[in-house]
Amino acid sequence: MVDAAVEFESLLRVVGGSGRPLITARMTEGVATYLITPALTGQRLGPIGLSADRRRIKIPQMRLLAMNTAESADITLTWKSSDEAPECAPTDKVSKLADIRFIPFHGADYGREHRPPRKFAQLADHSLVTLNAYRMLFDDGWEEWNTMISDESAEVIGVEWSSAVAFHIRGNAGIGLLPTYSPMFTDGLFPVDVAVPQMFGRLWISCSDEAYKDPDIRECFSILRELFHHADWMTGVA
Repeated sequence: MVDAAVEFESLLRVVGGSGRPLITARMTEGVATYLITPALTGQRLGPIGLSADRRRIKIPQMRLLAMNTAESADITLTWKSSDEAPECAPTDKVSKLADIRFIPFHGADYGREHRPPRKFAQLADHSLVTLNAYRMLFDDGWEEWNTMISDESAEVIGVEWSSAVAFHIRGNAGIGLLPTYSPMFTDGLFPVDVAVPQMFGRLWISCSDEAYKDPDIRECFSILRELFHHADWMTGVA
């Protein structure tokens, strides 16, 4: 299987007309699925896909790596809940890409069949859907959310994939937390009409100084930064 994957990658380089290896980029599943892949495939979908289309910019083809892979990456996209840059070598190139707000959503039928909460704390009276990775976020209002889903009296559905959060919400399994841009991908997501603590995911991009010397990697770094900075994150949804 490894040999077949290497051969397939070689064929892709030939089709692309380039003999150099693809730029490798490490990121979470949600960033790869909802933000980067649509833009890579030329789709007018999601904040980055639409940003690329509006600005008529094409992202160089990249090979996307999972966060837990041991393989080294040319570029890394990292979530932080605080406004502090991720830990890197002093010479690394680091830049914030976006402050992305997270808010609770419910499905259409769920909103009709259940008494809506009047306060954020009353979400605990409902079934809650959460991405398990949220437990790694502690700043701003994340502590309130994580305390709520850690309460033994709360009914919590924890999932490993961001797409599963949206499916559970649409299926009216409970109220779940997603980025404000999520309705751009999935119909049937409705913001909960309640005052919500400020919960942000700060997305950062980093690259080693050595990798940044490569003009192709440097260009890719710059393009990603531009597209993220000009994206519409629908912060007014709430």
